[in-house]
Amino acid sequence: MKLLNTSRSIVRIFLGALFILSAVLKLISIDTFEVYIYSFQLCSFTLAAIGARCLIAAEFIIGCALVLKVQYRWAWWLATLMTVGFTFFLVYVVLFRNDANCHCFGDLIPIEPLHSIYKNIGILLLLGFAYKQTPKRLSLRWEKDDEGKRKFIKEIKEKDYTPRFQKWFAGLTGGTCLVVLFILFPPNAVYSAIFSENNLVNTTIFDKAYADSSFYLKINDVQYIKEKDTVVFKNDTTRLDIDKGKYVIAIISSGCKYCRQSCDLVNNISERNHLDKGKIKFLVWGTDESLSHFMRVTKTWEYEYRMISPYLAIDMVYGNFPTFAYVVDGKIVGAFNYRGVSEPDIVKFLTE
Repeated sequence: MKLLNTSRSIVRIFLGALFILSAVLKLISIDTFEVYIYSFQLCSFTLAAIGARCLIAAEFIIGCALVLKVQYRWAWWLATLMTVGFTFFLVYVVLFRNDANCHCFGDLIPIEPLHSIYKNIGILLLLGFAYKQTPKRLSLRWEKDDEGKRKFIKEIKEKDYTPRFQKWFAGLTGGTCLVVLFILFPPNAVYSAIFSENNLVNTTIFDKAYADSSFYLKINDVQYIKEKDTVVFKNDTTRLDIDKGKYVIAIISSGCKYCRQSCDLVNNISERNHLDKGKIKFLVWGTDESLSHFMRVTKTWEYEYRMISPYLAIDMVYGNFPTFAYVVDGKIVGAFNYRGVSEPDIVKFLTE
C-alpha cells in the first residue's frame, strides 16, 4: 500500500511538472502560439493573444497545484477537463487541417496532432491512476530550538494546507502569471500602444528605390504543388505599381523567423476580413529556395512578391525585419514592426 501511494505521488508530481513545462515552452514561443490560435479565425487577433496567455496561465497554475497538492481535487478535475478538451480539439485538427505542429510544447518540441492525441490519452490514464491521494503532504519550515537558533524542519503532515497558505499560493501564482504574460510579454496591441515607434522606414531610400529599377524584379507564375508540398515560381522584370490607392508593403527577409510569423498573421487577417490581396505586397530578400519555403509555410503564394537586394532592404528599414509600411499613392504614411501588427488598423486602412 505504501508503494502504491508513493507511486501515485510520483505520478502526480510528474503530471504537474508536465503542465508547467508545457506552459513555459508555449511562453518561449508565444508569438507563434498566438498566430496558431488566430489561424482558426474564431476571434480577433487581440482576443487570440489574450486567450493564448490565459491558457498558459491556466496550465502553469494547475501544474503548480498538482506538484504541491494544493486544492488537489480541483486541480485534478481541471487538469482532466483541460486534457479532454485539448484531445477533442486535436481530433478536429487531424480531421480538417494539415498542421505539422499542434504547439502543445511550443516550437522547441514540435509534435504532430495525431501523436499529441496519443500523449493526451497517456496523460488521462496517469491522471486516473493518480486520482486517489492520501492527505499526507511534505511540510518545510524554519523553527527556533530551545537555544533560540533557527533550524530547518522537514516533516510529513496529515492535514491540508491552511487557508492562509492557499491564499498566498493563489496570489503568488496568479500575480506571477499576470506580470510575466501581460507585462513582460504583452500582447501586440498593448505593446504598440505603450511602445509605439516612428520613422521605422527610411522614406528617402524607399522613394529613390521606387523611382528607379530597384523594385522591378517580380515573382510571377507562383504555384503551390500540393503533391510535393512546395512552391515554384519564375522571375520577371515589371514595375511595381503603387502610384494610386492604399497598400500595405512588407519589407522582409525570407530567412527571418519573425517575418514568417508576422506574414502568416497578416495572411490570416486578410482572409478573415476578406481583404483585397492585391493591396498587400511583399518586398523580400533571400535565395529562391528560402523564398519558396517562406511562401509555403506562411501560405502567402497568392500575394505579389518582389525580390530586392539585401543591402537595399537593410538600408530601407535600418536592419529591422519585418517592417510594414502603409503606402498611399506611392508615399509612405506610416509603418509598424512585427510587434505592431494590428488587425483593426490594417482593416481600417485598406477598407476606408
